[in-house]
Amino acid sequence: MKTARLMLIALALFATAACLSGQTCVYNFSESINVYPSSDGSTIYALTSVVDDSGCNHSNYTTNVSLTSPSGRSANAGIPGLYSDTALGFDGETGAWAAQTTGTFWCPVAGTWAGFGNGWEILVANTRTFYMYPIPESNGCEYTATACASGTPTCTGGRFFLPGPAVGCPKYLAVSYLRITIASIVECYSVNVIAAGGPGNCT
Repeated sequence: MKTARLMLIALALFATAACLSGQTCVYNFSESINVYPSSDGSTIYALTSVVDDSGCNHSNYTTNVSLTSPSGRSANAGIPGLYSDTALGFDGETGAWAAQTTGTFWCPVAGTWAGFGNGWEILVANTRTFYMYPIPESNGCEYTATACASGTPTCTGGRFFLPGPAVGCPKYLAVSYLRITIASIVECYSVNVIAAGGPGNCT
C-alpha cells in the first residue's frame, strides 16, 4: 500500500480593498488547500495555509477551514495564525465535496479588521485497478502491468505491500483507490490492497 501522502494543492489569490477617508489599502493573500484521505480511506482531511503578500504589518491572524460532504455533513476548525486543518468521515460519499478557507486579521494602516477567503470544489471517486506481473522487492511487490478484463483504469502505479507472512507476491492484485480532483489536479490514493484470483473490471 502506498505510504507516502501526496497532497493536492490548489492556489488562489485574494485581493480586497479597505478605504480610509480617501486612502485605499490593497490586501494580497494566497490560500492553499490540501485534501487527502487516511490510509484506510475512512477519513478525508483538509489542510489550509495562507500567505500574506500584502507587504503590510498585519497581525492577529485567525484562519478557518471547513469541509462539507455531498450530503451536507461538515467539519470546521479555526485557530490563530495562517494555518488550520479539519477532518470528516468519508462514509462512502463520492461526488462533489467542498472546502472553504476564511480568516481575519488586523490592519494597522486602515485601523480596522479585515478578512480573506477562498473556496474549492473537490471531486471524490472510488476506483479499482487490477495488476499482474509482480516484481518482488525488499518491502513489497511492484506490479508492472495492469490486468483489466474490462474497463479502463483511472488510477495506476505504485509499490504495494501485503501484511502478513512472507508468502511471495500474488500473481494478481486488486487495488482500491480514492481519486481526488481539485480543478485540474488529480491524485490517486490506494486505500485497500488484496490478492486477486485473476484479471478484473478496472474503473
